[in-house]
Amino acid sequence: MRIGIDARYLSHGLMGGVHTYLRLLVPALIERAGAASIFLYADTKAPFEIDPATLPENVTLRLLPYRNPLSAVWLDMTLQRAMAQDNLDVAHFPANFGFAPRGVRSVITLHDAINILPLHEIIIGHPKNARTIGLMSYLHLLSSLSVRRADAIVTVSEASRREIIRVGRLPEDRVVAIKYGPAPHFR
Repeated sequence: MRIGIDARYLSHGLMGGVHTYLRLLVPALIERAGAASIFLYADTKAPFEIDPATLPENVTLRLLPYRNPLSAVWLDMTLQRAMAQDNLDVAHFPANFGFAPRGVRSVITLHDAINILPLHEIIIGHPKNARTIGLMSYLHLLSSLSVRRADAIVTVSEASRREIIRVGRLPEDRVVAIKYGPAPHFR
């Protein structure tokens, strides 16, 4: 099996929930991959957080060019081209949206229903400046399209699962709740 993961949150120097999720998911997946090939897609905004020299032979890191803030938008639209070159079987997008190449199964981790709520409900809860409204609208559009196209949607709890199914009007069998496990230092 050939698995692709949008790992850009590990090359942006960011902190937060999606970053933590990905920082724990990638090593756990690598550890359990067996004969599967894993392709990590990141960009050059900041150094990749996992030392590429420590990655096993079955893991390939693809660093895509990042030149300015518009690069993130460009990569949102073109990441599927990079993925298509690796003949993936499945692509995982851990940050609420993403588009797999044609013929590749896709998994979206939608952490909650916020980005797929009706747009006016999203905007109500945020500052009313052009940048924030633009960003919320962009994330809403991409998340809504991604969720409709995804073969599977992973979320973090049964409560989130029920809300995503309700708000997104999705079939129950396409949305799966997989609870976060404890970080290794807590085990």
